[in-house]
Amino acid sequence: MQGRILLVVGTGASMGLDPRFGMGALSKELQEKIPGSIAGNKEVISQWETVSKKLAQGLGLESALNGVDNESLLEKIVQATGDFVAGLDKERGLKILDNPDDFPLGLLIQKLLAGRPETDPVLNIVTTNYDLLIEHWCDSQKLPYIDGFVGGIRGYHKWDEAISRMSEVKAVPIGKKMKRIQAIKRHIRLFKEHGSIHWFFDEKTKEIFADHSLAYEKTSNSSLSRFIITPGGSKYRKAFDNFDCFKMADDATTRSDAFIFVGYGFNDTHVQKKILVELKQNKKPGIIITRGLSTNIEDLLAQAERVWAVYKNSSQLGQIDESGALVYNKKFKNPLEVKDRPLWKIDCFTREVLGE
Repeated sequence: MQGRILLVVGTGASMGLDPRFGMGALSKELQEKIPGSIAGNKEVISQWETVSKKLAQGLGLESALNGVDNESLLEKIVQATGDFVAGLDKERGLKILDNPDDFPLGLLIQKLLAGRPETDPVLNIVTTNYDLLIEHWCDSQKLPYIDGFVGGIRGYHKWDEAISRMSEVKAVPIGKKMKRIQAIKRHIRLFKEHGSIHWFFDEKTKEIFADHSLAYEKTSNSSLSRFIITPGGSKYRKAFDNFDCFKMADDATTRSDAFIFVGYGFNDTHVQKKILVELKQNKKPGIIITRGLSTNIEDLLAQAERVWAVYKNSSQLGQIDESGALVYNKKFKNPLEVKDRPLWKIDCFTREVLGE
């Protein structure tokens, strides 16, 4: 794909490092932690029992949490979710600094960033993940990135200032002379549309800030709560609507010429609203790299003529072929079977398609 590419990253990308970053493990964690934290509150207990029954029936976490509107329960869900992901990140994510090859998505990010022209050296990444795996990997490679926050250990959200800090003075040849000009550094712009484990909301000051020193701290018994949007409802959904992260991500989406989706299931109507317009109506190309096709992905493939899916091969008997992959686009009746190359694994896809 040519032009400006937007990389969209979902939980499936983090699961490439550890499956516990997925919704299944989070669902189990909430079922274990929430009941004990809401004891004595009949209204909260009633809402949670409804959620618990849906989960027991096999409904996904996002669907099960739809309709939750009790502020007290939402606070407990935000707290438990943030603390769980933070614990995983501390256990697994920090190791990326010493072993960057363990993070399969890293190679793709490296290739896409290196391929940006000097005239437009920015790689835009939209992610719904709360973890810091991309940030850890960038640090391991000494690659500059911005997420809209500026400052020291504690940062405040100012996208314009963050972008201005990615400029530098370069000497370029103009005619027979060298002239010094202001240019943009090669860097990553990371749009975390569901928040991050190091973003917080202060109930006392009503301020939103980022603080890396607090990322792995428990948030119970504190005036601080993690600024994240959890599956289903969220006490911070309205705040995010007024948060320019969405606007900046939408602008990056509109300016993009093509899209790559890694581990993203197309389950968030807010995040993908602009993306679907670009894929369906404006007919921009896209590649979906995923373990399996969700109903939402299948619906998209049926409507967007320039979107391709690369996914794990399964036989008619339900047996999974780990060594191969299927590639599908609506122009073809049946998917192309690729043997002995698991292209649905992002590191394999990167090496096979973009080269070593």
